[in-house]
Amino acid sequence: MHAFIKEITHFKQIPDDPYQLVGAFCCMLIPLLIGYFSGNMTSASFMSFGSLTFLYSKKQAARTLLP
Repeated sequence: MHAFIKEITHFKQIPDDPYQLVGAFCCMLIPLLIGYFSGNMTSASFMSFGSLTFLYSKKQAARTLLP
């Protein structure tokens, strides 16, 4: 049980790519601004959740992703 808890609480260090962080910022900012100016922050916050997956995506070659 102790090994299981240690395994699920261990986080791998992910190298930060500055372009990926800027891209994620833009992907979060645009839906939030649209929601703010349209007066619907509920949908804006829901739309910006998708950009969080952009932060955790790994860079892989297209030939490994296609099959």
